[in-house]
Amino acid sequence: MQRMYPKPYLDRVLKTEGETSHYIVNSLGIISLFFVAMILAPLFHEFLHVMVFYILDYDCSLRINFDWGTGIYGEVNTISKLSLGEALIVLSAGVAGNLLVGGFLFIVCYYLRKQEKFIGLNFSLYIVLGFLSEPIFYFFDGRGDLVNILMLLDMSEFSFVLPPVGLILSILILFYISEHATLILNQRNSRWCR
Repeated sequence: MQRMYPKPYLDRVLKTEGETSHYIVNSLGIISLFFVAMILAPLFHEFLHVMVFYILDYDCSLRINFDWGTGIYGEVNTISKLSLGEALIVLSAGVAGNLLVGGFLFIVCYYLRKQEKFIGLNFSLYIVLGFLSEPIFYFFDGRGDLVNILMLLDMSEFSFVLPPVGLILSILILFYISEHATLILNQRNSRWCR
């Protein structure tokens, strides 16, 4: 015999289960954000530097370090003399690669949002933030690849431009996140109000 439940009870149970899955996805997303930002994105960043050295046919050594404040960071060294163009390509590979991966995943998030696959969107948005946070920190850090590129170009006096660019990128990302959160809340509220 099938049990019959009153509508208010079913609405309460469905709302609780929906909130639970939402909280689980967001909790896993926050964990993945820290994993990607502190481990995966920096390793990918250093891997790109090494790949460019390999493509340019230079030997290099890679030393990976870990700091609880900054996560994983690496030092790539070569004994060969690089031309200015090669040095610029090697230095920009890590930041550009993370920005490209983050941008591509951002497009995937936009596609998931259009398909209304909000669970996958929430999780993938945290991964995007992990990949984008690593290069955005370079804009505010005052050291690293972007500052080294400016120094190679004898333009270190223009390093004051980096924080405003990082701020603009951060504002755009935060705007997208707030728009996404509003969309999710509106979608959830409309589902429970029916």
